[in-house]
Amino acid sequence: MDDAFTLLRQAVDLLPTADVRLAPLQPEQWQHLQPGDVITMHEAQPAAGIAEIIEVLPPRV
Repeated sequence: MDDAFTLLRQAVDLLPTADVRLAPLQPEQWQHLQPGDVITMHEAQPAAGIAEIIEVLPPRV
């Protein structure tokens, strides 16, 4: 499962750009991501958008 909660930061909405924090439901599925990677957001078809990873933090315990 590659799902994650999306927390909106420093913006009223997501268009055209916004900073968001992803909180993966299964962090081990996201360990391969590094700053600079681009991921596709699949809320429905067509894809909802793309995101560039700017920071990776360890999961909170």
